[in-house]
Amino acid sequence: MVADGLFMQSNFICGQWGWSRNPRSSEEVDEFRQLLMVCQNVVLELGEDRLCWDLDESGSFNVKSIKWHLANERGVMPEFIFKWNNWIPKKVNLVAWRAELDRLPTRVALAARNINVLSIDCAFCGDHNESVEHIIVSCGLAQAVWHAISVWCRVPAIYTFRVRDLLELHNFSFIPKKAKAFLCYNVGCDLEVVEGSK
Repeated sequence: MVADGLFMQSNFICGQWGWSRNPRSSEEVDEFRQLLMVCQNVVLELGEDRLCWDLDESGSFNVKSIKWHLANERGVMPEFIFKWNNWIPKKVNLVAWRAELDRLPTRVALAARNINVLSIDCAFCGDHNESVEHIIVSCGLAQAVWHAISVWCRVPAIYTFRVRDLLELHNFSFIPKKAKAFLCYNVGCDLEVVEGSK
């Protein structure tokens, strides 16, 4: 408990430090003085110690509050927030998320990390560098797959320019409800197949 180490004496916080050795160097003494100054602003209450997360009204830690706090501290809000889809397996969500972040081990990404690859050309078409955008969106094979999916779902042809466009495809109103469910699953599965082909 905090009360075991700190106590109030004439409006000052005093410590029962229980050190194995006292601060010796000037740096240690200076850090100790800084600690005492920080502790002077602390208000101690009677009762058991408890953890309280100040960045959320509930007082409980959650990832959403820390992400919001970090974004506000940097002054930059993310332009795209990846929404995890409960209809598909977690591993498929993970591959889709990594694709949106351009974090899949494509040949271009591996070469950028100084991993020896024979060629950075696309393994499917050989015409362009194998980047995430190319193998999922602009490669001829990828376009043929998306065309086949659109025909099978009976929706207008799927033309996208970025992975993000694919991930947001289900938001458009021209797609019937049943096709939306299929597309959500298929976008993730197609991304996983591409990831697994490496």
